[in-house]
Amino acid sequence: MKRKLVWIFILILLSTNISCANSLGYKNLSFLKYENLHLNDLLTYSDSPIEQFLINSKRNKSHYITILNNGDDALLAKTHLIRQAQKLILIQTFIWGSDETSRFVVYELIQAAKRGVKIKIILDYLISSKDFKLITFLTNAHPNIEVKLYNPISKNIVPSKLALIKKLTFDFRGFNQRMHNKIFIVDDKIAITGGRNYQNDYYDRGTNRNFKDYEIAITGKLVKKMTDSFIEYWLHPLSVPSKDMVDVQRLIKNNKYPQYSSRKSFMLSDLFTELDACEVNKDCLNKRILDITYQVKKIKFIADKPGKTGQVGKAKVTKTTYELGNFFRQAKKSLIIQTPYVVIGKRSARFFTELAKNKPDLEIFVSSNSLSSADHVHAYAFSYKNKKKYINSFRWQMFEFKLKPEDLDLIITPINKNERTKKYITTLHSKVYIVDSESVWVGSFNLDPRSANLNTEVGVIIDDKIVAEVIEKDIRRDMANQNSWTIAKQQGMPIVSQFNNLLSNIVGLIPIVDIWPFTYSGSFELKPEKTVKSCFNKDFYNNYRYAGPFPDVQLTEKEIKARLIKTFLGPVQPLI
Repeated sequence: MKRKLVWIFILILLSTNISCANSLGYKNLSFLKYENLHLNDLLTYSDSPIEQFLINSKRNKSHYITILNNGDDALLAKTHLIRQAQKLILIQTFIWGSDETSRFVVYELIQAAKRGVKIKIILDYLISSKDFKLITFLTNAHPNIEVKLYNPISKNIVPSKLALIKKLTFDFRGFNQRMHNKIFIVDDKIAITGGRNYQNDYYDRGTNRNFKDYEIAITGKLVKKMTDSFIEYWLHPLSVPSKDMVDVQRLIKNNKYPQYSSRKSFMLSDLFTELDACEVNKDCLNKRILDITYQVKKIKFIADKPGKTGQVGKAKVTKTTYELGNFFRQAKKSLIIQTPYVVIGKRSARFFTELAKNKPDLEIFVSSNSLSSADHVHAYAFSYKNKKKYINSFRWQMFEFKLKPEDLDLIITPINKNERTKKYITTLHSKVYIVDSESVWVGSFNLDPRSANLNTEVGVIIDDKIVAEVIEKDIRRDMANQNSWTIAKQQGMPIVSQFNNLLSNIVGLIPIVDIWPFTYSGSFELKPEKTVKSCFNKDFYNNYRYAGPFPDVQLTEKEIKARLIKTFLGPVQPLI
């Protein structure tokens, strides 16, 4: 009898936690009704370079892509597109903050809504809960603006502790499965995708941190496939209207949320003065946009399905993971990887080990963050834990971004430079992969287990040598000695080194903890008047000097945290 009562109690808990879409009142299954967001109107943009891109794209049966490797250029492009929009704006993103850039984009969207433009926004629920008052304002700002939250775990944007415990206990994967897609579409004609969210530090305006990131603006028929992906998420039951959230309804009813009316009330400071001036100056706009735009013949869009479903291939992996693996396999001469996190799960480890074994002449270059530039210490800790595998088994040549790169003003536009704090860091956030200097992948996919197994992701593959070479040149600058440390095996006396390797291998077999304190690898920098060498070259140590395991942050709280996480939190690596 007691056992039956226990099972009844568990079933009751599960029934209240089955689907947030159902719990919020979707009894009529209205999400099954198709909403056509495609536009066949012959729209014209006479005051914008968009017009010529659209004409040429149709005439040449090709696409035009704009490389947005600079945060200020990316914000200029998005601002211009919002102001040019005539019918529809679709936005899908992981993070929407509450700082000046977040409010600036909200202001521009409201102006578009007042012109009659329909605006639909999908935000990931978990991150939106951090500051939901701006989301409440956006929810109620204009009838033409609709906001949905992906995969909520409760009827409130800010869940109760009980709701969190229930979700973590009975649906741990569901709780962790987030929407990491970044898509921005205007009038079903031009789209932007890549790694940027909506905050100051994605657009060169941060004071504590700025991200070096990548996005691609696309004009051509591929945009309709991106709209299809947005529609799939918009209509899916995991995407819930923000207006249906209980705490949002309460704030609106009690009128207890920030309400902005004039541009002045948005408190934008002077961070956008130069951008505004350029956007209304045709010569400035054309120079900023046309100089980084290229015609391409072959381009492909890849997107996971909502819920990270749709297993493909013999390995039964999800869409973006499968496609990225195939993309890597095409490499014959070189593979360049730029990713903020380098955390490799068991399946990925087998993949990269086989890649190195089957293609011994393939050079693989990995650009990522050092501990000093990392924004997530835990992610770096697992990269640090596995460096020996990355260098020995995968044959990677690794480069980690310095705390103070010499080319910083070329990487980050110095808009807010004088306001930066003493703790300021520049962090690599781009997710870019280049094969043989001929094909490039740009998207939201990090090289970590979350992107591979949990979060939904998107990306574009551009098969164009000119574009690939332009982006490769930019990333090689990031990897250059003045901007990054070169990672290599620490040099030591042969007997001591062999003993260290033996003990580290033995300790590495322990599944719970990794207590070996000595590091296999370290950071190196090129000596004056010496030439660049691979870490596998016999002359490497003659040309490089050792800079320590964690330059710029040795014996700091950051180093202590990284070492503790590496030592004791091995089992949580798949969730990073």
